[in-house]
Amino acid sequence: MTFGEWLRIELTKEDKTMSWMAKRLGVGPSVLTRWRTGTNPRTEHFLKVCVILADTQKKPINGILESAAKTIGVKINVHKGDN
Repeated sequence: MTFGEWLRIELTKEDKTMSWMAKRLGVGPSVLTRWRTGTNPRTEHFLKVCVILADTQKKPINGILESAAKTIGVKINVHKGDN
């Protein structure tokens, strides 16, 4: 699953669209289209997406970061208290 596909699924849970996210990020829809076809987001956009989703879904950012990172092939462990 690409980052863009994952993002679409997460947005759908909240009845939001890719266009909605593009506006919040200040980018054109073509950027998110590239993510759906396999291009990974820039770090800045990756982090902004995670913050926006955490706020929109009312969830801790840790789980969102871990889930999003998996889609770009990065394994992270951001659980509180882990060293």
